[in-house]
Amino acid sequence: MIIDGKKVPNGEVIQADLCIIGGGVAGIGMALQFIDSGLDVCLLEGGDFEPNPRTQELANGDNLGEPYYRLDHARPRYFGGGSNLWAGWCRPLDAIDFEKRDWIPYSGWPISREDLASSYVKAQQLCEVADKSFDALDWSYAMPDLYQVPYVNDSIQSTVWVGSTPTKFGKRYRHALADASNLRVYMNSNVTELVTDAPGGKITRSRVATLNHNRYEVQAKVFVLLPGAIEAARILLASKQGERQGIGNQHDVVGRYFMEHPHVVTAKIHLYNRKQSNRAVIPALDYRFIKGAKARLNLERPIDGVKFAYTIREQTQREKQLLNYSAHLRTVAPSRNSAGYRSLKLIVANMRSMKSFLRQVKNGGIPDGLGTQLKNLVLNPDDVFRVLYGQVFSRPKILELYCQSESVPNPDSRVMISDQLDELGVPRAVLDWRLSLLDKVSIRESQKIIGELLKQSGIGELVTEPWVMDDDAEWDRSLIGGYHHMGTARMGLNPKESVVDENCKVHSVSNLYVTSTSAFPTCGYANPLLTGLALTLRTADHIKELLTLDLELKHQQPAEVLPS
Repeated sequence: MIIDGKKVPNGEVIQADLCIIGGGVAGIGMALQFIDSGLDVCLLEGGDFEPNPRTQELANGDNLGEPYYRLDHARPRYFGGGSNLWAGWCRPLDAIDFEKRDWIPYSGWPISREDLASSYVKAQQLCEVADKSFDALDWSYAMPDLYQVPYVNDSIQSTVWVGSTPTKFGKRYRHALADASNLRVYMNSNVTELVTDAPGGKITRSRVATLNHNRYEVQAKVFVLLPGAIEAARILLASKQGERQGIGNQHDVVGRYFMEHPHVVTAKIHLYNRKQSNRAVIPALDYRFIKGAKARLNLERPIDGVKFAYTIREQTQREKQLLNYSAHLRTVAPSRNSAGYRSLKLIVANMRSMKSFLRQVKNGGIPDGLGTQLKNLVLNPDDVFRVLYGQVFSRPKILELYCQSESVPNPDSRVMISDQLDELGVPRAVLDWRLSLLDKVSIRESQKIIGELLKQSGIGELVTEPWVMDDDAEWDRSLIGGYHHMGTARMGLNPKESVVDENCKVHSVSNLYVTSTSAFPTCGYANPLLTGLALTLRTADHIKELLTLDLELKHQQPAEVLPS
């Protein structure tokens, strides 16, 4: 059942066995696990089925650290959440990402990748990539030459991401949730605060507000907070009743260890003349006209719904004490920073097939809309022509190494709340995203390994960007993130360094869970949506077992015998 929260009577108290806060990928994924469970479940979604500027403004906040997107642009506040901006790329974390690595501070999960194995299978099904392999060798027919032997070796491997259509969770699973008799989805229902009992060890209710000034409460046996890593920290920190520092924050850990994958060009590869290097012909580097343009396009653009990157093998990571790392090869184009080029690249990147492209357009998956991107092409014809001319009629002389790497868990990289309040009276989020010297050093050493191989194999000379070589230099202003928000309520066994336990239950609260990407202790290099969903499904199994047992025990209790 789907209910508009604006129509819930003011002051109403709703009862449920389970209250899920957040109608994004994780919230929808969890709710689906409870259909026909015999448990009464309510899901609270702050937005509607389509974006609304007034609702979206509630996500606004401040950035203090590394330059970042506006917070209201990075967090879609309507049904489906992050899947509404998701490009569809799926890849699980590597086994090493879960390990305690002595060279990486605050690393180590309280679970292993194997503990998520069955949940990964279910997550792939929900993301509609269940039939796709994550073994790059299974995609060798689609793999560009530069990602194959002899351009990989015992230290460097090619890694594959597989593409979902992409699944827009709000549209894809709306009817399944609406038809479930034991599940109520409350739209336009923004959680403003979680309220605890007097000792602070149990959540008694969540306070909910709508933009038409309607307010009501939800009481439940179990609460799960799933609005994304920034909003989850914001709600925990803003819930000060009973705990001055916020819920689950006795050790000042909530909001800390925020992680995002740095996306940035970190090196250029100056290509050798093929005849002088005596290497094999590589169409992307050596051909012109249609054949060469197609090969260069395939180097950057998804091929058959997959894309590739260089990554560093686990044994080399251990030997060199590196963070996990990936880097994509791409050709250098003139006017790369122009609006016209960016729009052209965005359109091409989404055009895996005409069917998927039209679906992206229909579902609003093209950032700022297809109309805006086409307008940029029309208004910048010279830039677009130079790019197309260079791709078709010229052979590249330089390649770029575009990095998407793991970042170090850093307690000073954090989400806080400000004194400014949004329209509903909730303190706004403040993001202080920070990267460390270890992040830069690890990128530098990882690409050095790649550079040595490319030189030996006759491709070219890798030249690291000056700011990467300079320990004291700021990160390049072209640095961006991937809307990959992780780590503000991290998992762990030590409450002094984590917020939730191995089942994603808040250490100090008996009936509150925070899971998905918020709970990541480390982040690897892979896009986090698939792992965040898998972790959520694992938590759902744990909660279902507890609540089902509670329900069975109640049914087993003998009926009260009334006096005659």
